[in-house]
Amino acid sequence: MTDHSPHPPSPEDLQEIYRRRFEGTLDYRNRVWQILTVDFFSRWIQPGERVLDLGCGYCQFINNVACSEKYGMDLNPSAADHAAKDVTLIRQDCSDRKSTRLNSSHVALSR
Repeated sequence: MTDHSPHPPSPEDLQEIYRRRFEGTLDYRNRVWQILTVDFFSRWIQPGERVLDLGCGYCQFINNVACSEKYGMDLNPSAADHAAKDVTLIRQDCSDRKSTRLNSSHVALSR
């Protein structure tokens, strides 16, 4: 049987993709996510919940959300440079189900 599923980009390719996408807008994007997490997402995410941010990118959402446990998942090695100290970073493909955190989070977000 042949595997026809697409393969994820290499770590180097991901770093370049993210650099192009976010360069020059990090402060602005962080301010937007600060507003969104307080004024919108706080309606559904309680401070005592565990949150998993699938494809967390540069961690703007997961860094700003108010919750008890924060997990960010992304293949991009640069995500670690942007994750806050209270974020547990999982470096793997979001479509790979091997992480038990996928089954133990109260809220999962994919953008």
